[in-house]
Amino acid sequence: MSQNLGRLIVDDLQARKVAQRLAVKITGTMGILIIAKNRGMIDSVKGVIDSLESVGFYVSEALKAQALKLAGDDESMTGTVNSTDSGEVGGGGDR
Repeated sequence: MSQNLGRLIVDDLQARKVAQRLAVKITGTMGILIIAKNRGMIDSVKGVIDSLESVGFYVSEALKAQALKLAGDDESMTGTVNSTDSGEVGGGGDR
């Protein structure tokens, strides 16, 4: 009997590694923000990231750029981004 356990929301790097070893689907804060933007729950991923960073949440520049691109918040992009609700973009929080 197969169980659908959904997805674990976690940013902690060590916890993500354990989840991957256990074949648990994971997403992080950035993945949740992209899903929220795609579903019209927030207007801007960049605005939320800026707010998170203002209170000490760490997001690498590479991860931030990837999240903004996938969410369509990347100003250098032309056209539309067709992304899914897979939440494959990782989290932030770990340095």
